[in-house]
Amino acid sequence: MGTSLRTVLVNIAAALRVSPLFILAPLGSPHERLDLPNITPAVSAMSVAEFDAWVSGLTNGGYRPVTPDESSERTQLEALRELLAERRALHRFQTVIDLEKELPATANRAPASEWDTTELRLEETKRRISQLEIYLGSAGWGVDSQ
Repeated sequence: MGTSLRTVLVNIAAALRVSPLFILAPLGSPHERLDLPNITPAVSAMSVAEFDAWVSGLTNGGYRPVTPDESSERTQLEALRELLAERRALHRFQTVIDLEKELPATANRAPASEWDTTELRLEETKRRISQLEIYLGSAGWGVDSQ
């Protein structure tokens, strides 16, 4: 696919406010086989859901890495996605805790209970972020600690 054709596809998708995948595959029928003319047999054998996962870089896509390096890179990319999600979760947990601290003592708030796991989840998220940063750092990814 030429650069200009990719640009056209992305611009059309942006104008329609959909993912480019919606233009390439009928995502409303995830179990159907992909129907793209002149596509390689390895890709045409995928279901729409597998194609979507593959294009999105997910490990459960229909495409399987061919080399150990490719498999490792896909695993690292998945770890980076997880790191970004964990950092967003950390921010949410911290915001909840900060808001609870700002409530006046006389406010009608429920007392902390064994069901309130925000602090615990915050600590677990911090541990997972640290693990992911160490893993990605050792793989040569320049992830900054936040």
